[in-house]
Amino acid sequence: MTESRRERRRDPRVRRLPVLVLVVVLLAVGGLLSAEVGGPTRPTLPAPPASLAALTAPATSSASSWYCNGGSGPTQPIAQATLLLVNSGNAAVTGSVTAYRPTGHPAKKKVTVPALGQTTVTPGAIASGTWVSSRVDFNGGGVAVSQLVSGPTGWAMSPCATVTSANWYFASGATSAGNSLFVSLFNPTPDDAVVDLTFLTATGLVQPSPFQGLIVPPGGVVTAEVASYVQNAHAVATVVSARSGRVVASELQLHSTGGASGMSLRLGAPSPSPRWYLPSTTDVTGGGSQLVVFNPTAATERVKVSIQLASGPVDPLTQVVPPHSTWTLSLSGQTRIPVGAAFALSVTSRGGRGVVVDRITAAPSSASAPQWGAVTAIAGSAAASPSGRWTLANPAAAAQAQPGAQPVSVTLYNPGDRPVRASVLSLAAGGGPLAGAQHLRVPAHAVTVVTAAGGKAALQVTADSPLAVTEDVMPVGVAGAVTTAAVPQA
Repeated sequence: MTESRRERRRDPRVRRLPVLVLVVVLLAVGGLLSAEVGGPTRPTLPAPPASLAALTAPATSSASSWYCNGGSGPTQPIAQATLLLVNSGNAAVTGSVTAYRPTGHPAKKKVTVPALGQTTVTPGAIASGTWVSSRVDFNGGGVAVSQLVSGPTGWAMSPCATVTSANWYFASGATSAGNSLFVSLFNPTPDDAVVDLTFLTATGLVQPSPFQGLIVPPGGVVTAEVASYVQNAHAVATVVSARSGRVVASELQLHSTGGASGMSLRLGAPSPSPRWYLPSTTDVTGGGSQLVVFNPTAATERVKVSIQLASGPVDPLTQVVPPHSTWTLSLSGQTRIPVGAAFALSVTSRGGRGVVVDRITAAPSSASAPQWGAVTAIAGSAAASPSGRWTLANPAAAAQAQPGAQPVSVTLYNPGDRPVRASVLSLAAGGGPLAGAQHLRVPAHAVTVVTAAGGKAALQVTADSPLAVTEDVMPVGVAGAVTTAAVPQA
């Protein structure tokens, strides 16, 4: 019997399964995407689309769980992790954070998240190790969990997951000089998972034998250093595929080249999607931005990139993306996009089951650090929040992990054909709408930007129709270097 299995027998809560019975068919692979199922008291929710990896349980839920990975521990301080727990409900929620590491027993800490408030937890202070993954179990719902990572090259934020999957997809990555790429696998289920990693580079598909048949036991944490076997690749797309079992997969990219540095932490997409949104991108002089569209399926995709400026739409860009290939679109130098102007992007695909989309943003090395960042676009399913509510963590709560961190703006992009009514609220005792952010009207296919600087409270966005919501944070050298997507609520 392994150490992790003995630990699970001693800790019955680790054997609990999360609240959301999110079982959907992954058409692209014929597998199942599901959360583990707990006792009969745990409520069942409607199954979300396959591309939705994070969904906050309703405040009325009896229990809920989140899974976070990809951050490092104190013995390898390249991307030390801090969890941000945001409670959008009117009552405090108790629970526990269990920290797992590649070797040794997991460790647990009790936690309470105040009503309309947020708290932070450092997994590396619970269980020391090179890499640390976390399972967060709550005795209730209404709490969203994100992870902030910080290290010598910069910092980044990403929502954690509420589902496990047999498949995860990442559109971008690099192992060329100055880049380090890590794929982190965490197994919070009671069964072994056997996982294969496949990489797409300029030379074709690569399947290094050491990354085939990786065994991730219950409570196991396995982190693959991609550059060990996929070397000097300027563009790397990744597919995580479990032969058996299910895992949570995240990708950490460390970037330091040409005097510019940064990092990204991205939760994988459990399925391709036919629609993706990026509410705000800005091309700066001396910098650049790229869109990476990854087609991991066996069908050809016809992809259209629609561009929305403040003054209105411009001619879209189109491309036929063959099976198992990527399209890297340089947004810099496009004559239809003025330098220094913010714009929204909508990516749609036809012909198969969809694609996966990332955006890479860079500033000149003379700008403040971090000057580089990458983010996964928002899948169409995340824009269609079942409750019309989205939660945004405030990185100011993690000031010890990242000094000076705070949100700058919240961007609301309306992908629909009708206006959307929305508000941006402060989640604080006695808090209300941000200044000028109540009863907003977001026109069809347009963007509304709300200033969020200076506050320390988490935020909630409410709307009567689908929205794509992101939060840009600072300190950064360019808008978008650290961008995080809002978490929809069931």
